[in-house]
Amino acid sequence: MINLLVTLAVLSLLVGTLACSPEPTHAPTLDLPAFVPEEAVAIVQSRLRTTPTGDGNCLGLVHAIGRHEVSNPSWSAEYQGRGAWEVRYHYQDNTVGWHLFEATRSVSLIPDDNGTRYVERLSIIGC
Repeated sequence: MINLLVTLAVLSLLVGTLACSPEPTHAPTLDLPAFVPEEAVAIVQSRLRTTPTGDGNCLGLVHAIGRHEVSNPSWSAEYQGRGAWEVRYHYQDNTVGWHLFEATRSVSLIPDDNGTRYVERLSIIGC
């Protein structure tokens, strides 16, 4: 009986020593997909449900807005991802102009002799 107890004690010490081996265990290698930047951007855009709407025509927009006399102008903007915004200009007569840009914008509104307001200057960086 004592031999059996000694044998069990020795076996438990051996098993404990083997289980706590000082040799490092290596983390399993993960099989992750690799993406080029364009693929990664497309995946993120699909997750965010955004798509680029394309390039705008700066000269045409400046010309069209600069020539219209409007009252109560307003604008709205929607972020398109990758630093681009879609900006819509709204006027009282329901005409709309739009443009994509990737930097800052500056719009000057100047009253004319009749009291109506019009866009004097539109400075867009990144057209």
